[in-house]
Amino acid sequence: MTTKIGITQRVETVEAYAEVRDALDQRWYRLFAPLDMLLIPIPNAIEKIDIYCRKCNLDGFVLTGGNHHSLRDRCEKSILDYAVKQQKPVLGVCHGMQFISKYFRAPLVLMEDRHVACEHSITIRANRWGFPEGVHTVNSYHRHALSCVPADFTGFAFDKEGYCEAMQHNILPWIACMWHPERDTSLPMWFYTFLKKLFQA
Repeated sequence: MTTKIGITQRVETVEAYAEVRDALDQRWYRLFAPLDMLLIPIPNAIEKIDIYCRKCNLDGFVLTGGNHHSLRDRCEKSILDYAVKQQKPVLGVCHGMQFISKYFRAPLVLMEDRHVACEHSITIRANRWGFPEGVHTVNSYHRHALSCVPADFTGFAFDKEGYCEAMQHNILPWIACMWHPERDTSLPMWFYTFLKKLFQA
């Protein structure tokens, strides 16, 4: 049976058409293409997110990168509430990791532009998801960082300044990273093994 993953979207206002649109980078579909997983975008404007998730019979969730918006915040909070109750796996990426941190009341710190549109090294430590330990180079597009790792999470990747770049929940099947895997032109096989472990275990 195909694994169905709910994926969150940006909110964009298009003034020329007086429209508020949901938007999702097409590279997410390319990332999941080699896997037997179906990405189902979750609309930000629907009222009963939990009912939508249940009717779609979603097996897990991806909280993508992008902007902050009141509609999106409401949607993603409802998703995390649902994922907690249903014990569903969650992958948070960049904005997604920041939102998970705020969900658990961990504050963020402004980094200005030194982590925007660049690459930098991180050190990955022991973890249960198969991320290889050691020094790695990742992309970076974020202006905020975690000032501390949320309660019930363990950080396992850190930049040179000591800011957390990846974390795992100590009980729930939740993991988050600050870099964008969908923007890498070539991903190592261990990342696909990780996705299968997270969403198809």
